[in-house]
Amino acid sequence: MAGEIGRIVGIAVALSLIFGTAATSLTNASASAPEPMPSGSGMAVEPSPSAPVDATPIEFVAFRSYGLPIVPGQPFYLKVSRTVPTGPLRFVEVVGETTVELGAPTWTLGGTVNGVQTYIADLLLPGTSRGAHTYQAIFEATDTLDALTLTLIVNVEPVAMSVTITTPTNPVQTHRGVTLDPELSGDGTGTAITGTIEWRDADTGAVLDTRSVDDPALALGSLPVGVRHFVAAYSGDAAHAPATSALFTLTIVADIVEASGVGLQYTTFYPVKDSYRDTVAIKGVRAEPISVAIRVYSPTGSTVRSASISRATGAYAYAWNGRTSTGTILATGKYKVVQTLTDAFGVKRTYTAYVNLSRKVLVTHTAYVTRLGSSLTTKGTGGSGTVTVSTTAGYAKLKAGTGWALAGWELYLPSATIYKSVSFQVYAKTVLSAPPAYIALQNFTTCPRVTGTWWDTCFDRWKGIGNSTESLAWYTTSSTSAANRSGRYVRGLVDVTFGITYVYKARVKVVYAALE
Repeated sequence: MAGEIGRIVGIAVALSLIFGTAATSLTNASASAPEPMPSGSGMAVEPSPSAPVDATPIEFVAFRSYGLPIVPGQPFYLKVSRTVPTGPLRFVEVVGETTVELGAPTWTLGGTVNGVQTYIADLLLPGTSRGAHTYQAIFEATDTLDALTLTLIVNVEPVAMSVTITTPTNPVQTHRGVTLDPELSGDGTGTAITGTIEWRDADTGAVLDTRSVDDPALALGSLPVGVRHFVAAYSGDAAHAPATSALFTLTIVADIVEASGVGLQYTTFYPVKDSYRDTVAIKGVRAEPISVAIRVYSPTGSTVRSASISRATGAYAYAWNGRTSTGTILATGKYKVVQTLTDAFGVKRTYTAYVNLSRKVLVTHTAYVTRLGSSLTTKGTGGSGTVTVSTTAGYAKLKAGTGWALAGWELYLPSATIYKSVSFQVYAKTVLSAPPAYIALQNFTTCPRVTGTWWDTCFDRWKGIGNSTESLAWYTTSSTSAANRSGRYVRGLVDVTFGITYVYKARVKVVYAALE
């Protein structure tokens, strides 16, 4: 009977504890000592010995899966972990003066650390309301252990949120639409954010719009020049607290015409038709719908040509051929080109540029740049190959032997407006063999022009040379590619891997055009 009396008294004491006011707190209540039997019973009964439970290694917590915060309406767990013996466990919630039974969880082995076993009991609770909730883990007394009550206060609150207003354009031009976006942020709750965003004009206090968080942006149309202030307020929901943004400042400036690259293709052009700069492009790129009016003025200030381009976006170009609208070619001189760009709101911007009109035409020429074979620029040999020169006879002698021999010449071209083609030529004597001797041109795209060692891998346009009579002859390899010319420099190579080759002359034949 003494054991039973001790149990009842222990529960009464546990329920009479005063709960803490902190957000989360634990309160231990040891069982009271059993009362002695009433006097006059006829015999003295000694109570069974009992021991208080050591609450130090017992943990009582509340949590949600994945570490999510405990918020209104979302289920969460009560959990007890222990490494010491206790009596049977049950969970209750204390609501005012009432104790609501929640359930008696089962214990499971949580693991062993340093030979000590941990036991875990948890209970999933349905979502609850906002506010502070008091829960107790009640361990019943046993024949050898006192009762123990642990108290836990769980604050169930929506997570704090913040609202930040952003916009892709600030300042914004008047007459241009702008969109304000509210960015909601806060701790994850595992639930979707619901509710509304209320937009207010902070200068007047007027509500501009109330929008769902699924489509919260505020679109504004034309605004007068000046400074405006806006606030976005989030309504909140069960799991997310209301929030209001900081004051957002939007600056509205006067419209400008948005265009780039407005100007002329050339500073000088040549309208006499010869396929070289016969026209000049009057051009630009429009970042908004813009129309373009073009006026061309003579050196004396009179209008000689006008044109217009319809309103649109993107690149535009008008090719002026240096003539009047009737087709008359104009005189040599410096002409003023004025472009007036007008956007959809009637805002204008004027660009002025100048172009020189010249009546020169391209005249094609053919020229030769020649050097003696003995005036080579570089040479190289391998194995028993040799390269020797005769200054008296003016030739270079390339002997392969059991190896190879190379010789190269760099030649300088006359000035030109356009280079149409280059050919490397040698006046040489060599036998037609297999493999033959070769000539080639350097490709300056593969290898830029630098001083020092030449490499045969930098050359292309390879062509075999030689004839059966081993008589002197001109041999040519040609190119119309600018890659075989570095500015006005051309390099040619002779490569011999068999027999002997005599090079008496090396030259470049160039076809070019000059303005005259």
